[in-house]
Amino acid sequence: MASVASCTSKAHSAGTKETFTIQDRPAFLILPDKSKSSRPLPWVWYAPTLRNLPGKAEKWMFETFLDHGIAIAGVDVGESYGSPRGRAIYSALHKELVEKRGMAKKACLLARSRGGLMLYNWASEHSRSVACIAGIYPVCNLSSYPGLGRACRAYGMTKEQLAERLNEHNPIDRLAPLAKAKVPIFHMHGDKDRVVPLDKNSAELKRRYDKLGGEMTLEVVKGQGHNLYSGWFHSQELVDFVIAHARDDKPKKAEKKAEDNDAPPPEKKNGGDVSTDVSVTDLETISKGLRLPVTLCGNLWEGTTDGTNETRRQAVADDLAGSAPDIAPPLRGRWRRGRCRGVCFGA
Repeated sequence: MASVASCTSKAHSAGTKETFTIQDRPAFLILPDKSKSSRPLPWVWYAPTLRNLPGKAEKWMFETFLDHGIAIAGVDVGESYGSPRGRAIYSALHKELVEKRGMAKKACLLARSRGGLMLYNWASEHSRSVACIAGIYPVCNLSSYPGLGRACRAYGMTKEQLAERLNEHNPIDRLAPLAKAKVPIFHMHGDKDRVVPLDKNSAELKRRYDKLGGEMTLEVVKGQGHNLYSGWFHSQELVDFVIAHARDDKPKKAEKKAEDNDAPPPEKKNGGDVSTDVSVTDLETISKGLRLPVTLCGNLWEGTTDGTNETRRQAVADDLAGSAPDIAPPLRGRWRRGRCRGVCFGA
């Protein structure tokens, strides 16, 4: 416990600090001044929490968050490398903070280095509890760092066993739930990083997240590696990103469809064509499943609905009921147009 108290005191000089245990692991919570706080309280979840982390480098970021009424928390799970055991402790921390300490359900995740493995693996299983993810040269690929031979011990497996089940535990392979939940991501990564290479981590994650229709910004810092360059920890862009999403924990109003100027009006004919908004990934999947010609114009899509597709439409709708329940109901009726969320494929 003393180690957590010591490192967090170096990371800030404002707010009120609490230390406690979660499943016998040391945890911390730094609260903003009461005059700046609200309930539920927005918070940043920092990882990794270790003997020397968070440290002095995070001081400016932490104090900026506190000044904006945002709490900071973390728990030391050791060198878990994102293992199920570490994820279970993370879940216990989230439950403690939300149910007993007044924190908002959605946390803003801030991952530094190997904290990426820890936070991403938890986030992929709890995407509805994530407001956003920010990363400072975060590890997103177990094969890249620390390597399967080293990580396997934390997972209680051999190297070969972990390799066989890698897609169950590797952040870059577990992005679909985050994209579906529309979790925004912001990474900073150096192009000279030899410890956590850009191309195998943040760049690869962005490539895959973009393909899934997710929203991600990757800031490549020229000439920098895995170091204590002050720019990592004094980034106004990263701090602004976190603050903006920390303050947006309220349910969003349903999007207007027919009333929006850029949305096509729904039609009611031949049993009722309807308008629906879908993600790029879902649109690509259902259009292929139906063999339905789709025309894209900007972020709008329109497909052809004729009677010959009705049987196929129903079959695809049934298949999607489990994996994409939000778009299955429109498919059970006649549908043909709507807005495409994300970057349009083929546009």
